[in-house]
Amino acid sequence: ERRVELGLDAGSSGLKQARLRVAAALAPGLDLQANLADMTLDGFRPQSEAHRTLGNARLAWVGDQDRVTMSLSSHEQSAQDPLGLTRAQFDADPMQTTAQAVQFDTRKAIAQTQGGLNWRHQFVGDSPLRETGLTLYQGARSVTQWQAIAPTVQTPVRHGGGVVDFDRDYRGVEGRSTWRLGT
Repeated sequence: ERRVELGLDAGSSGLKQARLRVAAALAPGLDLQANLADMTLDGFRPQSEAHRTLGNARLAWVGDQDRVTMSLSSHEQSAQDPLGLTRAQFDADPMQTTAQAVQFDTRKAIAQTQGGLNWRHQFVGDSPLRETGLTLYQGARSVTQWQAIAPTVQTPVRHGGGVVDFDRDYRGVEGRSTWRLGT
């Protein structure tokens, strides 16, 4: 069935969120589903804003004994970090942000994309082999995090620095089969 859904949210601390979902049968045995969501948050403390965007799409074909599914997804997120408070800081003002969070602009950014293909085949009749499946996937992930590490400890001997930054590509293959044992 063809369907479009839209959701809007608003809340405390500046929460705003929008979601869109689309589903459609494109042809006999072929369907598409796609989702998109975007969220922003001002945060309840200074230095605690966040933003996230998610998207995914799935195209599936179903035959008499086979099912093929292709999927794509994307996730991007950024968030500031107000850092934790000591008990004394919390007792004085639970809504405050530490001076180090502001000094070092502590925050984190994540981006990840992934695509995949899955094929499942079901066997009929008296064969002991019931089903086989093959999955292929590939993606990329990037993370950058700015931490509150004082420059005095950021020496090559004691510490590598105040920023974690990496990019990774990944891929994989999975094959499986289901057998019936016995009579």
